[in-house]
Formats: sequence, structure tokens, C-alpha cells
Amino acid sequence: MRIEDLSFLEIVTSGNFAFGSEDRLTQSIAAAFVHSELFRAHFVRAFHLPDTILSENCTLVLRKEHNSKNKPDMRFESKRGKTIALIEVKTASAVDPDQLDRYSKDFPSSDKLLITLMPHRFNTLREWRIGRWQELESSLASAAHASPVDAFIFAEIRKLLHRYGIPSINEANLE
Repeated sequence: MRIEDLSFLEIVTSGNFAFGSEDRLTQSIAAAFVHSELFRAHFVRAFHLPDTILSENCTLVLRKEHNSKNKPDMRFESKRGKTIALIEVKTASAVDPDQLDRYSKDFPSSDKLLITLMPHRFNTLREWRIGRWQELESSLASAAHASPVDAFIFAEIRKLLHRYGIPSINEANLE
């Protein structure tokens, strides 16, 4: 099933994922990305992703759509099929540098982002930039909402991030 086929609310409240599951967080972020232009802008800017993701109206491809464990959690593709950015989502599970190296070889020219709770532990990753979930939470917390739908999506994503133990950037110890 494609992410566009589900409503944001169905994904965020779905019982199909174990609590704490990285898949639940990935699917919720993807649903917000699909359903809110304002969320897309905050996500891209919070993690310093290429602006072409917004300007070219890229497709967001999820690993689960391809039923493959050897693909990154999220991939942004241009309309011409070029991969622009890879995103690997981590909450509590360990980062496997070999896994990230495989993705780098499969998608050599794309921007690479690892979103995690503890970026300071992974300073040996060569091609991957490290993003913190707190950066997205902070961006959403300070956002001026253009519509009630955006306000709802932002609030639900922030609640989900907090349930995963992701504090706001003001509460986080970022030393």
C-alpha cells in the first residue's frame, strides 16, 4: 500500500506498529510529508536537505514499499528517477556503519542523512550527515501554522516524537 492511500491520522494512530518502532515513526513522517506542504518545508530546512526536494516536487519512496531490508528508510527521487537524498531513521536501535556504506555505494551521488537521538556517538561515518530528531521537533514547535490541518499534523508529529522520548531542542542535552 502506498503512503498516499492512507490518511495521516490512520498512520499516526495505527496499531500495526509496535510502540517505539522506527517503521511507525518513518511512516508517520512520510504521511505528514505527503499531506502538508508546510511540513515538507520544515522537514527539509530542519535537516538541511537539498531544496530540490521542494522545488522539483520529488517523490518520497519508503523502504517498506519495496519490501526490502537492504534499502534506506526514506529516499527522495526526482521526476526523472534520480535519487536526491537518502534518510535512515534511528530511534533506539544501533547504527550499522556497514549498512550505511552499502546504501552509499547503491546511491553514490545523493545527499545522505542519518536521523538519530544520539549523534555524538557516530562521528566516524564518512558520507553521512547526522541529524537530530530534536531539530525537527524544534522547527515544528516554533512554526506559524497556515491552516488547521497543518497545526494538527504538527501537533501529532510532536506528540509522537515526545512518546519516543525525543525532547524539544530546549530540553535536550546537546553537548
